[in-house]
Parts: sequence; C-alpha cells; structure tokens
Amino acid sequence: MTQPRKVILFFPKVQPRKHHHEMPLSILALVPELKKRGYSVLLIDERLDRHAFSTLERSLPGAICVGISSMTGYQIQGGIAASKFVRERTEIPIVWGGWHVSLVPEESVRSPYVDMVVRGQGEITFAELVRAIEEKKDLNQIPGITFREGEKKVIHNKDRPIISLNDLEPVPYDMVDINRYRPHFSYLSSIGCPMACGFCADAVVYKRKWLSMDPYRLADEIATLSKKIGWRIKSIYFIDNNFFVNSERVKIFCEEILKKGIRITWEALGHPHQLARFDDGYYELLRKSGCYRILTGAESGSQTILDYIGKKATVEDTLLFTKKCKQNKIIPVLSLMCGFPKSPMEDLKETILFINDVKRVNRGAKIKLFFFTPYPGSQLYQEAIDSGFQPPNTLEGWSRYTLAVRNMPYLDPEYEQMAVWFTNKYFPRLTGTKFISWEEVLSAFNKTKRPFFIKSFSRVGTRLFKRGSS
Repeated sequence: MTQPRKVILFFPKVQPRKHHHEMPLSILALVPELKKRGYSVLLIDERLDRHAFSTLERSLPGAICVGISSMTGYQIQGGIAASKFVRERTEIPIVWGGWHVSLVPEESVRSPYVDMVVRGQGEITFAELVRAIEEKKDLNQIPGITFREGEKKVIHNKDRPIISLNDLEPVPYDMVDINRYRPHFSYLSSIGCPMACGFCADAVVYKRKWLSMDPYRLADEIATLSKKIGWRIKSIYFIDNNFFVNSERVKIFCEEILKKGIRITWEALGHPHQLARFDDGYYELLRKSGCYRILTGAESGSQTILDYIGKKATVEDTLLFTKKCKQNKIIPVLSLMCGFPKSPMEDLKETILFINDVKRVNRGAKIKLFFFTPYPGSQLYQEAIDSGFQPPNTLEGWSRYTLAVRNMPYLDPEYEQMAVWFTNKYFPRLTGTKFISWEEVLSAFNKTKRPFFIKSFSRVGTRLFKRGSS
C-alpha cells in the first residue's frame, strides 16, 4: 500500500486572544496546485483548533514538509512554536511563506526554525518546491525561493514573475468550515497596487504592479459562493489592497451581480483620490450591487504629511469621498496614522481637526487611528532607520514587533507622549460622540501630566466617592 503524498499547512494565531474572522487565504490558495499534482493537504488553523499541536503531531508521519504562514508580529511566535514542535519530532523540511519572510527572506532563513522561504505568490512556487523535496532534486532552479544550504550558506533564487489570478484555480473554500469564519467572508480579487505610499511594503513584493481577476469570472465565482454560504455570512470582504484601481472592472462586476440577481453585501478598500472622482451614478451602482462600506487610507489631516509620505491624494479628496458616501448611504471607513518620521505637533493638531471635519460632513463615518510602525521594505522604513530606528534583526525579534511596542527615537518626546495618549486613551472614547477642539485636547492632555502624587490622590478620592454613593 502506497503512503499518501501529504503536505501540512499551518496557520498560526494572529493575535494572542481575539478571534480573527478572516479566512486563512494564504494557505488555502496553495491547495489547488498541490492537489492537481496528486498531494493530499491538511490545513491547521491555530485560531480555531484548540488542539492544533496535537493535530500537527498526529499528522507528521509520512508528511513531505510543513508549510507555515507568517505575518510580521505575533503570528511569527506561533510559527516558531510550531517549527520547534516539528523539529523535536522529525527532520522533515519546514517551509515558511507570507508577507514577513517575503520581505526579509535571507534574514528569516538564517533562523534555525526556517529551512526554506517561499517569496511572494506561493501557489506555483510551493508546489514545485514540494515536488523537489519529495524527489530530492536540486532547489537552485526553482524561482521565488530562498533556502539555507548547510549551516551558513544562504541561496536566494531569482524572483518568480507575478501570476494573474485569472491563471490560477479558484480558492477551495470547501476545505474549511465556512461557518466558523462568519460574519465576514474574505475574498481576494486582485493583487498589488500601482501606488507607492511611503509606509507600504506592497510595492516591494509586487513591484507596483496590479493584476486583477476578470470581472465576469469574479461575478461567476461570487454567484457560486453565494448559493453555498449566503445565509451564513454578513458580507463579503474584498481584501484587495486597492479594489477600485480599474473603475470599469468594478462597474462590470456590479452590473453582473445585479443581472444575476445575487443578493449580497460587500465592502472593499480604495484610494481616496480615485474614490473622490466617482460620480453619484457610480456610487448608486455600487450600493445597488450590495456595497455597504468602503475603506480608504486617509492617513493624515495634514497635506504636508500626505505629500511627505507620497499618498498622491489631498485632504479634500477624503472629505469629498466621505460626503459622496453619505449621499449614497454607504459607510466610509477612514484609516489614519500619526507618528511618521519628522512629524511635527502641527500634524497631530491637523489630524484631530480633520476628524471633526469628517464628522461634520458625515456623522456616520468610521475612524481608525493607528501609530505608524516602520515596515520592512518600505521607503519610510529606511528613513526611520536613518533617523535612529533600530529594527529587529532576527525572526524571534520580529515576533515581538507589534503596534503595541514602540521604538521611535526619531519623534519629539512631547509629540510621542501626546500622540500615544490621544490614540490609546482619549480618541476611542470621544470620537464620533462630539466634536473635539484642539483646546479641549490640550487641556485634557495637560491634566494627565499632573504630578504623580496628585493623580494618585485623585484616583483614591474618586474610588471613595463611588464607594460612598453606592
């Protein structure tokens, strides 16, 4: 009896506790090509499998290799833990893929927990690598991989050309329990982005190319999926970095959805400059097809900062987009950042006032505010390093690199203190409930800077007051 030609794909937790609803598309996308070549595939999603390591242990006998997905930060911790677990039990190769190792492949493969790295799109590359491992063939001829030869030598093969989604098989959603990923159904209809925002690493992986799925195929796939999953999900979430690059493609998709009578809701992300230029008829078509929410990277309320980070958009673009969404009953979600290198206090002030302007235009707009985190490969990452930022230089170090851990020597201490306070304390409670003047913000911030003994006394007094009134 022949042994099954088996491949294990492991998706580590993305966060320590919170359940993440997005499907593990990074490993699901690998399945069709592997199955086409005769392999059986086991998917392990640590977020959902409370006994993920037991499942992994039971599955190791006879496996050709273990593939691990990686995103910078916490997910690497789970990947390292899984790699250690595998290495203690077997010598089968451990292959890492995903955003992080694609951006720093040579550094990553020097880790004892990584034998090989699949860079960028992994569908074809990983299948070829599995075949080479199985047949013990030379790895030097496989484009898109980086691997360690011996203890120290690192081989970095040439890049694999980017493959259009039209040339790949549909993602096999039936491999997972769709119901466990509700309410949002993740779907990728394009890869890359033609823009070159200074904080984004997409341009490093996809070379500023944008390749999209044909709108007719897209509508057909959504139609097929809607029949299987319609009542079990709240919406389809297009996770494309820039869904609206080709407005005609989106128009055809919406028209096809309406022609087919598909009743879905969906959301996607677009660039503010383009979104501001769609007319009301276009927005009406989006809404009729089921679009209920559009996300955009507004980034800052300061035009100086927008120009500095290469956003190719204006503050007015975002406000106009926000207004058009209100007129067409679509929810705009704006992502903002503070703490860019060389950010003056004026940037934070203009961003806070910009939030007020957005709320005046559209009370229903949603705001997300983050601290800028230098990401490997991006233009601002190098500028942050030149300004004193010291990035991790090991896979283990990157596993502790999260939004909650700041290392920003390039920021003015007063700016950083205020930005951290506003982002974590003041903003989440008040945004959307009232307009926030700069004077109010300054006053509230200054109260947090009172001497320690006064703040402690104030807290004790508050507790006593609450106890006495209960």
